[in-house]
Amino acid sequence: AAAATKEFEEIQALMTEVLDKETEASHKYRQLSDQRAAAAQRELDHRQQFLEEQRKLNMLEVMALEHKKMQELEQKKKEATETAEAAKRNLAEQKRREKEALEATRKALDDARQMGKSDKRNSVGGAKESPAKRQAL
Repeated sequence: AAAATKEFEEIQALMTEVLDKETEASHKYRQLSDQRAAAAQRELDHRQQFLEEQRKLNMLEVMALEHKKMQELEQKKKEATETAEAAKRNLAEQKRREKEALEATRKALDDARQMGKSDKRNSVGGAKESPAKRQAL
């Protein structure tokens, strides 16, 4: 019976040792499983953060593109305004020159009329002649 008791105690000690190793392995497995789950969660979080940052980057790129288009439109508007103002100035200058030319023509015509009147006054009958007599001369 002592041998059986000794064998029983050895088997019990062996079983306790195996159970302790199995418990330790189970804890180690659980720890590694938790670490793997945490790593997977971190990866998921990083992917989500990456997607969020990429969305922000895309939004900034769109905003930059829109800003560039707005600047181009503003530049075109400015150029169109400058062109319109230049055309307006040119038109005003042309009208001024036409007015000056018209005034010069009027003055020349008035001078010619004055010269014509003074020539007629110096004619033979003078200003006392009737228009019919003037035409006869």
